[in-house]
Amino acid sequence: PERAEASRGGHAEHAAAAAVVLAVLVNGTAAWGAVGLVIALALAPAALAAVADRRTGRLPDPLVVATLASAIAVGVAVADRFPAGIAGGAAGMALPLLALHLASLVAMGFGDVKLGVALGALIGVVDARAALAALALASGVAIAVALVRRRSTLAFGPALVAATGAVLVLLATFGW
Repeated sequence: PERAEASRGGHAEHAAAAAVVLAVLVNGTAAWGAVGLVIALALAPAALAAVADRRTGRLPDPLVVATLASAIAVGVAVADRFPAGIAGGAAGMALPLLALHLASLVAMGFGDVKLGVALGALIGVVDARAALAALALASGVAIAVALVRRRSTLAFGPALVAATGAVLVLLATFGW
């Protein structure tokens, strides 16, 4: 039964990941042009990592590193966002995750911290202040999902990616 449930959920997980990237692509490109396109493309490996996290409980390092490298590359291209915006966004999202990880190794995996660095850096290309808002949204989403599913643990990567996508869409649509 678990295997059948996992295979049925696979298409939905990929569709949700694609929807997040597509929403950022459409709204980001309209607001920021080529920078929005690159931000959406940089979010794609993180979305795949979130699918892997949901299935296995692990965030693949190559996908997280690809997101971070893309964030740095677009930050360098948009010279006024590098390094302060990227570093500020990365710190804003990752430091609270690191504190939770250090307080309880079971509560937060180090993969979530690394993903927080990559996604925070990506948000930092647009507005570093929004990284903390994305983290707060991700936390709220994860708590709501855990309550609805009546689970005490769940993968946090999907909530981080979804919240990052939502915040990027909000920034593209309404500004900060």
